[in-house]
Amino acid sequence: MGKFRELASVSPDQRRGRTICWFGWSLFSMVIYSVLRFHHEYTYSIHGEVVPQTQVSPKLINQSLIKQGEGNINTTFCGYNHWKEQQAKIDLLEQQCRCECPHFLTRQETNIPTPSQAAQTKKKRTLVIIMGNLRGTEKAWDTLTSNVLVPNEADLALMIGELPKEKRTSSLFRRAKYTWFFKEYDNWGRDVIDSQIMNGTAWREILPANNSRAGISGLWGGIPGYPGSGLIIFAIRWFISMKIKDLDLQSAYDFFVITRSDHYYGCQHNISEFFDPSALWVPTGSDWNGHTDRHLVVGKDLVLKALDILPPLLSRPRQEWPNGTLNPERILKYIWEDVHGLSIKKFERVMFTVAGPTDTTRWKKGRYDIPCINGLRFKYIEEFFMTESICKKRSQESNGGGGSP
Repeated sequence: MGKFRELASVSPDQRRGRTICWFGWSLFSMVIYSVLRFHHEYTYSIHGEVVPQTQVSPKLINQSLIKQGEGNINTTFCGYNHWKEQQAKIDLLEQQCRCECPHFLTRQETNIPTPSQAAQTKKKRTLVIIMGNLRGTEKAWDTLTSNVLVPNEADLALMIGELPKEKRTSSLFRRAKYTWFFKEYDNWGRDVIDSQIMNGTAWREILPANNSRAGISGLWGGIPGYPGSGLIIFAIRWFISMKIKDLDLQSAYDFFVITRSDHYYGCQHNISEFFDPSALWVPTGSDWNGHTDRHLVVGKDLVLKALDILPPLLSRPRQEWPNGTLNPERILKYIWEDVHGLSIKKFERVMFTVAGPTDTTRWKKGRYDIPCINGLRFKYIEEFFMTESICKKRSQESNGGGGSP
């Protein structure tokens, strides 16, 4: 009864004040909850725009890619069914999904030259360099052979982590002309950057705290306590540049393709027919406000500059770096364009990143099954739809008498 007497004795002005206070606190709590929930959910970047997983839909990706001039995208991919594990309402997408195999699995390739035609066409000398650990399984590596190495008459080099001889059973070892190994260091900062690349520890003055926003961006991965693999992938590029110099490979090849083993190529990746050697070429998509760090095509005159990332980056004071949180993709944009003054061009994506059942990773795991490709999952939704769209368009153009590089 005491509570009721207290309420009865409160004046109208006091009740209004308490109501406003309660409403304000409730609104504030809802905002805080929404922010925390947003950061907890998986997010995707669609052409630089961060989107929560619960807001990603085939329609959104389709509209985003159309705005970027990528054409209409097939949105009937059944992999979205797996999102129901994260959000029940995504089950509704099952009703919109027709379980079709990707177009590139069913198409008839009509633009493969015959042996006599290939002999009449002089190919540019190309070296494809796979960097990092071997992932993606033989299913992905078969597409590397059929859609990259064979059409371009390219040689293959492997720059990968050390493996015992009994584990070197991949077809890539039989295919490779060059096989280079690097040690799997526990501390890439100490064992590689300090002792091999920068010859000292002065660069550590710009190293952010590992629990800061800059520290968790993935750029410093390879140093204990920091997530991701940014430092590692740039250090491997330095290893590759040393091999190119030591073996004088610029005299042997016109083009270099720096890529990964876990790409699935949906259609032919023709290199020498349309790439301009005066620019660096990267595929569309997965740029994260910079340039993708997973695939690069570059002419012999620019290859060493393109691989020269860590020395110019770590020798500059942090004040000269771009503002904001820096991931590997933004660092590539900064070094390539602002430091080296290189021209960057984009080509239509014909590959997407996949994961096999036993693949290990420091960053993104494969979560969604690929229809009709048993045992493989794709990592980035955007890449898959772009590849499916471009390969379908090229097949239609080829069947209609047109052509596309």
